[in-house]
Amino acid sequence: MQKRKFIMGDDAMAMGAIEAGVKVVTGMEEVTEICRKAGVAVGTFITKPEDAKHWADRGIQYLMYSTDAGMMVQVSKDRLQALTAALK
Repeated sequence: MQKRKFIMGDDAMAMGAIEAGVKVVTGMEEVTEICRKAGVAVGTFITKPEDAKHWADRGIQYLMYSTDAGMMVQVSKDRLQALTAALK
């Protein structure tokens, strides 16, 4: 793995890949360990809540789940479903 010099003031890093293969996951685990030793918090993006424990157990310190746009779409779908049901 290539060494990375942390810039003064770096206090967090986000990384990840959707549908990651074994090599990517292994790389993420290695980077997580390097960052933790350097005092840099590490986070990743998850697509389902079930992935939270997997990454937390591997040292990830913060998780990003969904996006503002994704949440707006989901709430809109939920509201449309509720209105449609109320009109029946």
